[in-house]
Amino acid sequence: MPWFLEEDYEADEVLYNDNQQLVGATLDAFIEILTSHKDAPEAAFVSTFFTTFRLFTNPVELTGLLVQRFMKQPPAGLAEHERVMWIQHKQDRVQKRVHLAFKTWLENYWVSERDRAAFTPIMEFVTQELMEALPGPAGRMLDMLNQWGSRRGLLSSGRDSTNNRGPPVPLVNKALLNALSNDHMMTKVPVTDIKPIELARQLTIMVGKLYNEIPYLELLGKERPNCSKMIQVSNKITIWVTDTIVDEQDVKKRIGVVKHWIEVGEECLKLNNFDTLTAISCAIESTPVKRLYNTWEGISKSYVERSNQLRKTISSDLNYRDYRAKLKTVQAPCIPFLGLYLTVIAYIEDGNSTYKELNHVVPPTPGINTPTTPMPQSSSETVLTRKLLRYGRFFQLTKAVQEFRDFQGSYELLEVPRLRDYILKCMENQDSERNYRKSLAIEPRRPSGGVGAGNVGHRSSGGGGANGGNKGLFHAGISHTEVNGGNGIKSNKLSFFNRKSGRSG
Repeated sequence: MPWFLEEDYEADEVLYNDNQQLVGATLDAFIEILTSHKDAPEAAFVSTFFTTFRLFTNPVELTGLLVQRFMKQPPAGLAEHERVMWIQHKQDRVQKRVHLAFKTWLENYWVSERDRAAFTPIMEFVTQELMEALPGPAGRMLDMLNQWGSRRGLLSSGRDSTNNRGPPVPLVNKALLNALSNDHMMTKVPVTDIKPIELARQLTIMVGKLYNEIPYLELLGKERPNCSKMIQVSNKITIWVTDTIVDEQDVKKRIGVVKHWIEVGEECLKLNNFDTLTAISCAIESTPVKRLYNTWEGISKSYVERSNQLRKTISSDLNYRDYRAKLKTVQAPCIPFLGLYLTVIAYIEDGNSTYKELNHVVPPTPGINTPTTPMPQSSSETVLTRKLLRYGRFFQLTKAVQEFRDFQGSYELLEVPRLRDYILKCMENQDSERNYRKSLAIEPRRPSGGVGAGNVGHRSSGGGGANGGNKGLFHAGISHTEVNGGNGIKSNKLSFFNRKSGRSG
């Protein structure tokens, strides 16, 4: 191949491993790979680049680099036939791929609040350089840009539900609705009066809206206000579930409440609502509930086993092996356990730096002797450092983010306003410390050696002390107290998942 048809980047701007897999590259080399005149870029590379480019550049700079690539001129000194060859085999192909790069960005990866500064320079490029070189594609792109508002509304809409039968009729009767009509008395309605399937539906609608409001770029940012909102609600669900159990004075009714929540958890699983299932399971496994010996002794083995199966589904054992396997079998809409994504992203970022530095040693400059004056020789070698963007880091981040995006979608479920208000009202003013005191009041501590919940096959999956697992909900080490009103999240270590109870029952 003639030298003028080779890549433009230097050899040390790209690094491949022994299997010819991309390890790292400079930003200019990334742009050239994206718009290569040789081979079309792999789909995985395109997805990785456009998902993560805001981590190492910005939309305006990216626009400038793509335009610069589009306007690349032939090398000086080419013969006329070489110049024609360069135009046919390099320039034309590069320009078409630059057009495709812009098209891919605009149609699939454009984020208005982050990318709007690039809109004007893109419009100028389309109406000038692109229109002159590729009038057909430029005209179609211009139509899309001119209709941007309505088109973006369509592109940003949620994934359509695969259920074409219409939403199911809510399972609520007139008596329940009447009981919930009084704002001051609605919290007195026992949770067991609401059918498990309908309670699961209403919780799924509530949490699903929060999940769909999380833009995927938020997962890659330092501040995560929408993630914080979802975590706060999930924590409140856990504390509320615990409260409904320990607030019941009659042991038989308390047994009924525990069984009721197990059934609600099963319905959440059927709806692919793993986040709320985690919140419910966390409450059932918490210290205030787990230590209720008399209660667990009255629960049948079948219900204990059903509870254990729910816990196993979202267990962190073996790096969430069972949960990950289950996720592979479901389709959107789905509400995955948010904490796992935040944990995975934290580990990718902590374990892989943005840049990989390569050092190149330049040998000393030899001296040149003349008959009269010797040329001085450099006495030391020169070390040059090339910083390459670490492709593996961005590829792994993209995998995590893409799965998160794939699960976002709308459930075909009907919201019952009174049930929604009931749930929100019940979640107000909850206190995990108070729940532990209530637990001690209804079933005081037994002498050491007494029969405990462990005798019926129950074990804690984490969370303990007076909080009983209600603070934190093991959301990727993000504790309840660290969700700063949506202003950011502090990440802890995974030891948070394995905290043991600080108090005994």
